Formats: sequence, C-alpha cells, structure tokens
Amino acid sequence: MLDRLKDPGYLGPARQYQRARLWGQGLGVLLDPLALTLVYLSAGRAFANAWHVFALAAGLSAGHSAIALLTSRRAGLRAGLVVQGFASWLADQAKGTGLALLMHLGYWAVLRYLFGVPLWWVWAGLAVPLALAVGIMLHPVLIMRLYHRLRDLEDEGLAGRLRAIAAKAGYRLTAVRVMNMSRRSRGANAMATGLGGTRRIVISDTLLERFTCGEIEAIMAHELAHHRLAHIPRGLARAVVGSLAVHWAAALTGPATAGGMYLWVRLVGAWGMLLAEPVLLWNSRRCERACDDLAVDWSSEPTAMATALARLGQQNLADPWPPRLSEWLFYSHPPIGYRVERAAARASKPDGA
Repeated sequence: MLDRLKDPGYLGPARQYQRARLWGQGLGVLLDPLALTLVYLSAGRAFANAWHVFALAAGLSAGHSAIALLTSRRAGLRAGLVVQGFASWLADQAKGTGLALLMHLGYWAVLRYLFGVPLWWVWAGLAVPLALAVGIMLHPVLIMRLYHRLRDLEDEGLAGRLRAIAAKAGYRLTAVRVMNMSRRSRGANAMATGLGGTRRIVISDTLLERFTCGEIEAIMAHELAHHRLAHIPRGLARAVVGSLAVHWAAALTGPATAGGMYLWVRLVGAWGMLLAEPVLLWNSRRCERACDDLAVDWSSEPTAMATALARLGQQNLADPWPPRLSEWLFYSHPPIGYRVERAAARASKPDGA
C-alpha cells in the first residue's frame, strides 16, 4: 500500500503540487486579517453603508481567487490533477463571490438592526453560528447544485452497503447521490452532508469509477463516524463560543457606529481565527484519527480503509509525509502516509484495539 506513495515518480509531482497549494493556503489565511487591518486604519470611520460592505466582500473574494489562480490551480493544471477550463473555473469563482456577498450583506443588515439594542453583541454573536447551521442544512440541496450535477447511485449493492454503515452510525439517511467531480478534477472525494431532513451521502464519480466497493464503504464509514462522534454539533458549539467571544471583545473595544463596528468585528474575528487556527487544526486532526479508527472497525473489509487511503492520497496528489511544521500550520487531516500506517496496523488486530 505504502509502495504507491513512496514511488519517486509520484512523490516529486505530489510534493511540488502540495508546496504550491500550501503557499496559496498560507496567503489566503493571511489575506483577510491584513486586508481588513489596512481598510480599518485607512477608512474605518468612513465605513458606513452597504456599498462599502459590497466592495470589501468583493475585493476579498477577488483576492482569494487570484491566489488560487496563481497557486493551486496553476500547479494542479501542471500536475494533471485539474481539468477544468478557465471559463468554467471563473464561473465557479463568481458563484462563490455571490454567496460571499449574500453572507456579508446579510450580516451587515443584522448587525445594523441590532446595534444599540441592549446586549446586541449576544444576538449578533448567535446569528453567525445560526447562519452556519442553515448553510450546512442547505449545502446538499442548494449550494452543491450550483457547482455539481447530482444523480442517484445506481449500484444497489453498494447503496445497500452504504445504508448499512449509515444505520450503524445512527445516521438518518435520505439519499445516496453521485456528483460529477470529473469535469473539474481527477481527484476523488466523498462526504456525508446536510442536517435533519437534508442528510445525504455524496460520492464523486471519480471515486465510483476507480475504487472498489469495499474501499468506498470504508471511506464513507469514516465520513459517517463524524456523525456518530457528534463532531458537527460540537463544531457548531465551538462556533457559538467563538462568535460570542469575538462580538463581546468587539463590543468592549470597538467604535460607536454600526458601520465601524461591522468592520471592527470582522477585523477582531479574522485575527482571532488566525491565532486560533493551529489549535483548531490540531483538534481536527484528532477527530479525523478517531474517524479512521471507527471506519476500520465498521468496514466489512477491515483492510479496505488502508488501501482506500493510499489510493485516495495518490489520486489527490497528497504528500504522504510533509514537514511537521506544515502539518501543524495547515493540515486539517493527519498526513496520508501516517493514516495508511495507522489503518493497516489497526486492521491487523482482530479486536480493532
């Protein structure tokens, strides 16, 4: 399994692609706090209306698109991972910008309405995670459809195995869908998405074409383990605490106008997120390890998780063993090489201990 990831013919292009992707990720993480600081210092007092919010959100979205164009997209095209044409990519960026504008203008309207009300920062702080929960609920039925065509999984045998895993996880499944990822990338992906009545299992057509049923079952077992371990509710709870903390700090130190407060909340939140990111990533990697372990235990073919991870890493041009500093600063999942080793070791123990 690991031989695939140790092949020099694979490692060279994978590490070159990942270096470019991480450069883009690092620049993207720094863009918001630095840009917001510059805007606040130069125009904080004049920031007063929806047009200013529109210009700020559009400018930040354009900056993130430019970074992606020059880093991950460019490197992905060179490595053969990205197959999406420029016009289609640009259309996707425009959709993302539109969603960002709706989000930021909506928050501006809520903050302007609440500003001055006693304990306004509590209500504004609760509005952010509420919007996040609504976004998770709408993701499979609305947001995904902006980017992908979805169809029902036709393989009833595989669908039955996935429903059995969902039942084991206590996941009330409403549909198993396939998305047309191949028109954008040669990579593969899968997810359990939605909340309540919108819960879906979604797998990419590239995963369906190149992975065995046992490997797909193992990958989805990992995704469904997030539900069993309550990672989404816990994430929303952390979002509530973080949002309330940001709004409380902003209320104590910020300006006395709604426009200035909007910009100040964004600025405090951006710097707070930057400082908290290493801890959040550490917790994410811890959660992903727990889900890998459950996936091995739940799979009808325990060794399938290790082979699936190795194949997934190779198909997505993952660096199996990146530098530790890169892992701490940028990785939400443990590096794929360590995940393969851990899954293989767990599968070799009959009791899964």
